[in-house]
Amino acid sequence: MVLLGKRMIRFFASPRLAVYLLVYLGVFILVGTLIPQAGLDSDTPIKAFLAVPTVDATVSALGLYEAFSSPAFLLPVAVLFVNTCVCTYQRIVVARKRQRFCARTTAGGDNRAGISSAHALGVTCDGQPMTDDDKQRISSCLADMGFKRVHVDDTRVCGFTSLWALYASSLFHILLAVLIAVVLCGRLTRYEAVMTVPFGPGRAITQSNVDIDTQGPLYRFTSSPDTLLLIDMHEDYVLNGQSRGIAAELAVKTAQGRIAKRQMTYVNQPLSRGSLLVHIIDQGFGLHFTFQDTVGTPLSSRVDFTCVSDFKGELTPETAHRLFDPFRIALDNPDTPYLAVHLMPSIVEGQIVSGKKEDAYCLVYLTDAKMNQITPPEVLGMGQSFEVPGIGSVRFDSMERAVLVKLVDDWSVPVLYVLATLATITLSIALLFSPRLCAVFCDRETGELTCIVRIYRPYALDVAQVEQRLKEAFTERA
Repeated sequence: MVLLGKRMIRFFASPRLAVYLLVYLGVFILVGTLIPQAGLDSDTPIKAFLAVPTVDATVSALGLYEAFSSPAFLLPVAVLFVNTCVCTYQRIVVARKRQRFCARTTAGGDNRAGISSAHALGVTCDGQPMTDDDKQRISSCLADMGFKRVHVDDTRVCGFTSLWALYASSLFHILLAVLIAVVLCGRLTRYEAVMTVPFGPGRAITQSNVDIDTQGPLYRFTSSPDTLLLIDMHEDYVLNGQSRGIAAELAVKTAQGRIAKRQMTYVNQPLSRGSLLVHIIDQGFGLHFTFQDTVGTPLSSRVDFTCVSDFKGELTPETAHRLFDPFRIALDNPDTPYLAVHLMPSIVEGQIVSGKKEDAYCLVYLTDAKMNQITPPEVLGMGQSFEVPGIGSVRFDSMERAVLVKLVDDWSVPVLYVLATLATITLSIALLFSPRLCAVFCDRETGELTCIVRIYRPYALDVAQVEQRLKEAFTERA
């Protein structure tokens, strides 16, 4: 059992394991960025390749459409976390041993810590304590070699610098382990959803208003007291002479009615509030209908048209066809036909300044489940109804301009920014500062000067150079 435990520790402490995991995660992240995530239809270089049924089924079975929440991503991250924790513990043990050795060596007096690893300089001191001239010579030599602090006592001259940096590498590994743990926990407790935000009173971030695309296994959706408001929108937003594409000015209103944040949002510039990020995906229209059965029971429904740029010019069933089934919901009859709704070209060709347009028109007709037309198309204006004999009627109530946004609730993002900054600082300290120690004393048994040198990151100086410089300092005296 002890042998098995040692083998597991060696396995998880292996730098080779960390390299393999980092290479795997790097390739996986690259693949994940090429595949549309969370069911969003985005243009990627391999979009046509993913349209092949066999490829699509394979990618779906591997969970790559939600790549960064799949076991193929989370399990290697968990193993990397264990690997980093084991390496961190080993770093702390080594740093602690070095710190204790340095403390004993610089203590002075008759303490002979590390004398077994000391090296004779070949310079005689006649078995007597060093003279003041010898101490001055050694102190000057150590100072010239970058030992910023020099301590002199009766038995030795000790020079050291940046000993505090012994723990920099350990601290970096601790921050790295915490960072990986935050990534892992963040993926398990986050969610991504889409929501349509119209002009006017806005839309509250509640479970009934959002369509969740992906959700971590440990996440439980709770409605937010905040409401998203659409203040203004632009089909082609220009900033500093550069086109930013679709943009919308969004605001967050609290439950008390206060505007907590207001920001122009466009590609790569989301609105952020706490752990919530709001990305703009598209813009479009929202058509409101009311279905009324033969008894007179009303049922409201909304048909959202996004991808407004697709509606410019000729409308096609692929871009402008929307099916919704209030008849089927109200009557609980699977044989009830669907209602097909088309936007009229005049709606999208005319520029809509406000959120609503009173003279909007739409084209409606009934279809079966295979989208075969059952009734002739009929044009509906605001307030007009479409009668379905024996079933009821559908009234076109209003139309409003809206944007489609993507909500990402991930508490780990701001924490990761802080941890990444701190980890970068500690790594810079570990690389730039080299802890050094050199103790020179007179060995009373041999009558020679002896030195103990420790340089833990010898980028510009090594032990042999220190010993040679000390010998050269005594050449003139000899």
